[in-house]
Amino acid sequence: MSDVVRTTILSKRWKNLWTTADCLNFQDCMMDTADKVRTFIYRALTLWKGSKILKFRIRFDYHLKKSLYSDIDIWLRFATEIQVEELYVELKYPGDDCGSHIIFALKGTLEEMYCVPQRLYLCSSLKKLDLLGCNLKFHGNVHWNQLDYLHIYGGITQHVIDQVLSGSPQLETLSLYLLENYENLSIQCSSLKHLYIEKFLYGDDDVPSMNTELIIRNPELHLLEILGVPYSKCLLMNAPCLSEVTLGFDAPLLIINGNDFLEKTLIQILPTIQLVEELKLSDWCIKVLGAMKKKSMLQPLLNVKVLVLNNECFQEYENIVCLLAIFPELEMLVLQPKNEDFAPNRIVANNAKSCPRLEGSLPESFLLQLRIVKVTWTNRDDSIFPFIEIVLKYASNLKKMVFRVAGTAPPNSLLLASKKLLGMPRSSPTAEIIFSEF
Repeated sequence: MSDVVRTTILSKRWKNLWTTADCLNFQDCMMDTADKVRTFIYRALTLWKGSKILKFRIRFDYHLKKSLYSDIDIWLRFATEIQVEELYVELKYPGDDCGSHIIFALKGTLEEMYCVPQRLYLCSSLKKLDLLGCNLKFHGNVHWNQLDYLHIYGGITQHVIDQVLSGSPQLETLSLYLLENYENLSIQCSSLKHLYIEKFLYGDDDVPSMNTELIIRNPELHLLEILGVPYSKCLLMNAPCLSEVTLGFDAPLLIINGNDFLEKTLIQILPTIQLVEELKLSDWCIKVLGAMKKKSMLQPLLNVKVLVLNNECFQEYENIVCLLAIFPELEMLVLQPKNEDFAPNRIVANNAKSCPRLEGSLPESFLLQLRIVKVTWTNRDDSIFPFIEIVLKYASNLKKMVFRVAGTAPPNSLLLASKKLLGMPRSSPTAEIIFSEF
């Protein structure tokens, strides 16, 4: 809104144009005190003359003070009375130094957080709702009859989730970012199509609970992402439409309890995703699943056509080779970093060696259906090349491999990579290797 108001000096015709804008976006990035924020927002809302608000957003990038809680109540009342359709409330508290994410550094901060006013639960015009750093504590019913997208980052309990789901008959997308509270989680919604669950620990010294249960019952669910701290027991039931799954359990959090903890979790999940066509795995899931395959603990996943592997280091690439053996119908393989924040250039020496014993145990169907491979190389680790050599050796029907160089790579990185790959033997005579950088 501060940028919008500034543009009024450019033209006389624009002087009052902003007062009918249907999108009100208040961010305090340009203001250094709570009083300035308060004055600016009240002034803008007083002068606003529109008839409808499609989007209303309040975001505090600095530590929120309790003195503003009553003001936020008034601003949200304004938005709900004008029948807002998309509402975003993003709050930040003391101890949160994680940028745009709202992670509470101290336990017991739930009662200190801003509590969403009861009238918001009665706003039936809402179609999209984003609540970051809010306490969803209420008594009564929810009337979000048109809501199709809900993102909650912060304070929420199972009781609140049940009330929200029962009062949102059109909800299709649900994103939950939760702090470890050692409680079970159950998601049951007949309309839900996309579900994202990410769980964090309070601090580095905390240990994931060994007795938490995640139950998902969504007959229309198409996409499922489970990230961060795993639940010790995962039950995915009545999800016949599920086609895309991401298992992004975080490695540092799992070392505490060892691989057995994740093995048990994955053993429960894999049989329930037999019909999934696209699967995404984090680096730690890759490592554990590869080890499980070596111990003959995995059955083939016959429907997976697209496999996305978020990995940074291929020093133990035999785990990935073992893992690929359980996808006999795989058509596309995507190798990418586990995040887009590429570290400064640091090439790791290639100590990976070929493993004849491993290759000798591969099934006849290994990579026979593979058609497309997409690789994003950050130039931090060149041990990816022995793995690519195996792919080119066995993928006899490969049509295309796209190799992208990313990050702060030296100017000659693309040339060096192309020399390596073009010199590798290919079992597919029509395989095309495409190089690019971004």
